[in-house]
Amino acid sequence: MKIKASSWSRFVWVGSIPAIPIVLFLMLRPDWGALSSILDVLSYAYLGFICGTGALVAILMRFGVVVFVYSPADKQKMFYRMSRDCAAMEKSIWGNTFSKEYYDTYLKEDEQIVEQKHERDCS
Repeated sequence: MKIKASSWSRFVWVGSIPAIPIVLFLMLRPDWGALSSILDVLSYAYLGFICGTGALVAILMRFGVVVFVYSPADKQKMFYRMSRDCAAMEKSIWGNTFSKEYYDTYLKEDEQIVEQKHERDCS
């Protein structure tokens, strides 16, 4: 399954907006009677959904089920650079443990750039 990186980034930002007051509610624990217990359950369910979605996507990326598609504009953003650096560290630590698609998403283009520079330097 291919997911546009800009769509995923938008989901993360929009999902985190209600998470901030939810976390404050859970930390402060106001006593609003029966409403507090309902909000308590809904708050934990929402945070579990948001965190679980992120964890599931990360796991499915490593198995090659989910692949992010980056536009040239997306590749200039910090989200891409952090993901690329994380993939490079994982590859250096564990080798090719994860799927080829996962590494190709981030590292294939970098290898092509290095090869092109090497060819220019040799000629």
